[in-house]
Amino acid sequence: MRPLWQTLLNLIQKKEKATLDCDECFELLEYLVEVSALTPAKMEKPEFIQLQDVARIHLNSCPHCREHHLHLLEEMEAQLSNEKRITNSED
Repeated sequence: MRPLWQTLLNLIQKKEKATLDCDECFELLEYLVEVSALTPAKMEKPEFIQLQDVARIHLNSCPHCREHHLHLLEEMEAQLSNEKRITNSED
């Protein structure tokens, strides 16, 4: 398995044809959850949206990962949605 930074670089460079194996998907999800918890505004940047999309593609095509890891992506997206709602209500 390659380091997370290599996986991220590969995903950003490949754009539409990027794919993950199961270990990479789990690592990416952990990274996205951590980034979203520390700096939610970053998750609206195109490169982070792309990473979320790549993770979702893998989760949709892999029953094992979907069963065990889809909740990570859904929880992160719910958290970000709540953050947006709070920010918008403050404006």
